[in-house]
Amino acid sequence: MLKYFAALCLTLALLPLAGCGEDEPTGQIQVTDLRLIRQQVGYPELSGLVVNGTDRAIVADLGVRLLGSENLPIGDLERFTVNNVAPGDSARFRRRLDVDARGARLDYVIPG
Repeated sequence: MLKYFAALCLTLALLPLAGCGEDEPTGQIQVTDLRLIRQQVGYPELSGLVVNGTDRAIVADLGVRLLGSENLPIGDLERFTVNNVAPGDSARFRRRLDVDARGARLDYVIPG
């Protein structure tokens, strides 16, 4: 086990699939049920659920970074997308993280 705990910071930029020049979709986009899944061997995985409460299909652009005990980044920001979440629907995601997260705990921030 590592002697320090790390926090997993999830920064979200949510991009609608609408074309250029159209209005922003109305409603809320949320990420729920976030879990850091530790493996006996290999890298950990992040899973969660993107909930689209808007009136349009969206692509959720997610960024993940581990933070150490002094809130300093560990490794690079990892980016991935959850594609084509229909209006009023949700999509589950599961992503392998290319970092050593032994001893990590999950924390996330969704900017307003």
